[in-house]
Amino acid sequence: MPVSTDSLVLADFVELQPGQRIVDLGSGTGAVALTLAGREKISVVGFDNCMEAVEEAQRRLERDKSLLVGTCRFEAGDLRNEAFVRSLGVFDQVVCNPPYYKVGHGRLPPNPSRASARFETTCTLDDVVCAASWALAPGGAFSFTLIPARLGEALSLLTKHGFAPNALQPVYTRRRRDAERVLIRAALGVNGSLRLLPPRQLRALSEDG
Repeated sequence: MPVSTDSLVLADFVELQPGQRIVDLGSGTGAVALTLAGREKISVVGFDNCMEAVEEAQRRLERDKSLLVGTCRFEAGDLRNEAFVRSLGVFDQVVCNPPYYKVGHGRLPPNPSRASARFETTCTLDDVVCAASWALAPGGAFSFTLIPARLGEALSLLTKHGFAPNALQPVYTRRRRDAERVLIRAALGVNGSLRLLPPRQLRALSEDG
């Protein structure tokens, strides 16, 4: 399970403050969580329902621990389990690189881990936004990335679960004229103006969610 460009772009999008507690929903092999902990003196918790991914994240943590400014830990868990999510405590920020595609909208990879990373085989976008609302303190930030085709759905789900979007940033590559991803940041229970950030231009993007 290689580190995707999408994960690194998401980590760069997150605005950090020293001392914050951050949770990475569906943390996979730990790219986002480790990148954030390498940038600032923060505490990051990552969890995933794929034990193979959690074990790989833990190996990366042991390898890179000396490079971290903050702290990081990984564990197994299901973001659909409200009791589990709430047991982790209250966080200042939530990040997630969710599956981009609904089942039936493309060909499923034969590897179950890759399939769940790209398609909603184990959780839906609604599940992700709901879990973020369980984990965040009032006013906390939720940052995630998505394909533009699902932006309208994402904005509707954010409203449904008590979020107000406050920043959008389209991500382009040289392969296409249209944006290939959109980065979204929203605040829980706090209204504010929505900022459309300058477009981000990249050479290429991973196809993995």
